[in-house]
Amino acid sequence: MTRPFPKALYLAALTGILVLALSPFLAGIMAETGAALAGCDLHVGLTDDCVLLGYNTRNTLYAIGMLSWLAPLGILFGAIGLGVWAFVLAAHLIWRRPR
Repeated sequence: MTRPFPKALYLAALTGILVLALSPFLAGIMAETGAALAGCDLHVGLTDDCVLLGYNTRNTLYAIGMLSWLAPLGILFGAIGLGVWAFVLAAHLIWRRPR
């Protein structure tokens, strides 16, 4: 008797790979959205005072915005992870098929 195919495990792994690959983009979007909500501009070269909910978030938003520079690495590692995921899935499907 064969065990059922672990679809949930493969979907969870795929979701994790995609979230990690897209996280630099999401960090940049979060920083820009936070700056827009506070009514201030987020620049690459300089930091303006940005008060959000009574707290000066200038340095925090700037640091989070700088994480978007890691996007090329996120894409690279995401592509590598996706390739490994596809290889493992294909190997698993080939190994499971009836002989």
